[in-house]
Amino acid sequence: MVDGRTRALGRAALFDPVARVEALRAALRGGALAPERLALAAAAGDAAAAEALGRRIQPEPLLREWLWNFLPFGREAVLRALLASAQALLDHLEAPLPVLLD
Repeated sequence: MVDGRTRALGRAALFDPVARVEALRAALRGGALAPERLALAAAAGDAAAAEALGRRIQPEPLLREWLWNFLPFGREAVLRALLASAQALLDHLEAPLPVLLD
């Protein structure tokens, strides 16, 4: 059950990164958020999730280092992360290239 404080933290979390960390911690303590889901969000690069777990994320990790974060969640998680990375790369390559010289 969500209490008034947790609900208020959730609303504040929309606009305040510090409140988002506190809301994640409160949801974790209250049982509304499974520790595995929070760890998965942190592995995916969610800074607030990492902070809620007392971790720091590397600013721009190499792809293999980023994928390594998903190993504890199984092969499917690694494959999904790899596919998401490939899609992001394709989207980037399809974008118009910046004009460097006129």
